[in-house]
Amino acid sequence: MMDDLGLFAGTFIRGTPPSLAPSKFSSPAAWRQALRTRAGYEWKYLKTRFQDRVGRLYYFFGLTNWRWRERPRFKSKIARAAAVSLHQRMYKAFAKNDEAALKNVCISGIYEQLTQRIAARPEDMKMTWELVSADKRPRVVSHKATKLPIPGEEDDKTAPTALRQVVYRLKTRQRLTITRRDSAASSQPKSAKGRSPKWSPDGHKIQEKKAEPLVDVHEKDVIEYVVLQQRMLRGKMEGWKVWGFASPTTLEKIEKDRKYQDDTEAYQAANPGM
Repeated sequence: MMDDLGLFAGTFIRGTPPSLAPSKFSSPAAWRQALRTRAGYEWKYLKTRFQDRVGRLYYFFGLTNWRWRERPRFKSKIARAAAVSLHQRMYKAFAKNDEAALKNVCISGIYEQLTQRIAARPEDMKMTWELVSADKRPRVVSHKATKLPIPGEEDDKTAPTALRQVVYRLKTRQRLTITRRDSAASSQPKSAKGRSPKWSPDGHKIQEKKAEPLVDVHEKDVIEYVVLQQRMLRGKMEGWKVWGFASPTTLEKIEKDRKYQDDTEAYQAANPGM
């Protein structure tokens, strides 16, 4: 069974809400439009939070039999520590070209993306990633869970299959050090590199200059929305892994999702047999 089914539909990540102040303060219509826009954004946020809570209640209590000892639980401290740890391990493994370590912390989708970027990296490039500082308590901005039916298998509450995604807001300061060989030395033909050193007229050997590595250091503050995923496959709970990254929900995304839902419902109504 695939482990990457995409980001859950309806995931709402509250970013900077639309401003209440319109661009034209003298226009009552502009004020009314701003209020409607803000109210719509907040209503969508509250509605999504309520739906997510209902989904989690079913996941924790209705997904399995009450007497089943492996009923899923959410321990916030453990999950928060896992988010911080997996975030660091992923970046360090990516910087070191460690594909085996990446496979242990990432699901298939982001793993393939990172390994493709590693393959495209120049051979003379060495990267080192460091975490300079980070918030002590990453904030949960989305927590969704759902049951996954497996085609051809009957519903079994003693061995269900389900998926859970938690989005954490991580505010960190990161440092990336990129080291490369001198471009002039690295571009020198191999035939020239193998020649004997030249001699000066007075008979002394000319000392060849060694190419100094080029070091580029980038340090900046970063806010990331890291998506962690945990799968329960036929009753067996797996560990947390990094699904990828998400972005704050915007008004444009809300409108796009609404239009997509309307088009889907209209198509299903026009084609009831499909």
